[in-house]
Amino acid sequence: MTQAAGPLLTVGLATFGYPPVYRRRNEGGAGEAAKNSGLAGYLGELGARVSACPREICTAPDLRACVDEFRAGGIDCLVVELFHWTRIPLVVSLIKALDVPTALVANTTGHWNGITAVTAVSGSLRELSLSRNVRLVERFRDSRLEDLRTWLRAIAALQRMRRSRLMCFGGFYGAEMPYTRSDPAALESLLIEEIMTEQEQVIVEAARAMLRDGAPRVQRFGQWLSERGTRVEFDAGMLTPEALQLQTAMYLAVKDRLSELEEEGIAGVSIKCHFEVSTTCVGCTECLTPAFLPFGIDAEGEKPVLPVACEGDLNGLVSLVLLHSLNPEVPPLFGDFVYYGDDHILMRNCGASSVYWAGMSADAGVSLPRVRLRPNIHGGSGGAVHYETPAVDAVTMARLARTPEGFVLFAGAGRVKDPADSSYPDPWPHTRLRFDHDAELFFKTAPCNHASLTTGDWMDELAVFCRHTGLELVRCDGNAALAAYLERLGG
Repeated sequence: MTQAAGPLLTVGLATFGYPPVYRRRNEGGAGEAAKNSGLAGYLGELGARVSACPREICTAPDLRACVDEFRAGGIDCLVVELFHWTRIPLVVSLIKALDVPTALVANTTGHWNGITAVTAVSGSLRELSLSRNVRLVERFRDSRLEDLRTWLRAIAALQRMRRSRLMCFGGFYGAEMPYTRSDPAALESLLIEEIMTEQEQVIVEAARAMLRDGAPRVQRFGQWLSERGTRVEFDAGMLTPEALQLQTAMYLAVKDRLSELEEEGIAGVSIKCHFEVSTTCVGCTECLTPAFLPFGIDAEGEKPVLPVACEGDLNGLVSLVLLHSLNPEVPPLFGDFVYYGDDHILMRNCGASSVYWAGMSADAGVSLPRVRLRPNIHGGSGGAVHYETPAVDAVTMARLARTPEGFVLFAGAGRVKDPADSSYPDPWPHTRLRFDHDAELFFKTAPCNHASLTTGDWMDELAVFCRHTGLELVRCDGNAALAAYLERLGG
């Protein structure tokens, strides 16, 4: 069960008839019934809720009725399918009135040819100095509906994010890294409904109360891990049974608090951890939260998958939520780039990342036997969640970054390399990335140490997403783009 359950998005679907002064015989002889193109069914197969205008738009009253219906239905985007020449100003007026992301689809099946109408509408819109939605109306042909699918995925991710809230436990500025603070107001105006904060003491006190109560839930969680093959490597100082119980209780307390806030539509969580919880005030790291909150099951059954960023990294959290909005079936990975080599770039986190990536599976019976809880090497106490991510054919990395000119999205497609021929001594999770670029160029241009990862190649969708948000997309999976960006940075 994931946070993104439900319809992909609500799509308004409209068609237009001939202008009253321009009647033409249908050469195929099939009449108006031939306009049943199957586009509505295709959109439904993609997961969209389709709100179709009940009649063709031929007149101004038809237009007003359609606008009212779409507004009442709360559509997220508009798809206009054009079969033939029509009254172009009516199409332009519909798009202007609704002001939502819009796709123009030219139907060219049989005797139909919507090409000229689509280009006429698009050309008319490009003359107007109006909203981004109007300027970015995109053209598609029914023979290339895979392009429309890419567009819809990107728009769905954008609309999902703009309806979402983020919860930042402990606020920002973790581990004294200034870039983690970002600009909440700018992000709320651009990408996110609301950025919420609560002090981590709320979680710590709830965890301590849970432990004073005998901690039956904590015990069940430990038993569940053991039954599914996760080995715990206790020691005398860092990873003691008491420390693991506190880590478990803090994870369960976060889950309980988010359950209380279920109606808020929280799509992702950050924890600060360093240094108030890990060292100065509590003395125990929170590593089970970023390991198990982005996993669809625990000892208490199925649950929503929620991405987690560490060290109060707000831009990192937005990056995770973006990737999860595009690819809701896979919990995104959060971590640090710590090694840039010719063979691979090492991504790890200083304690834990989603255990999904241990076995590349939502099945606890597959992923958890590959997990080891080992004594951490920083903080007052606690265990780290260790695993080696297996090979993955295609992944997408993304990192939102703030610059003096605005936000940029640093992203690229690559793969995960098999871990068999390299090893690292630390107790943390390791993911070995390969991109088609010079590792030194990547090192010199990466916005920071933190990044996010999901499976699959989503670069086309990210390009659409960036166009509709005004984000600059900087591709990190090729030397030419990296070299150009480095030159801009003054390198």
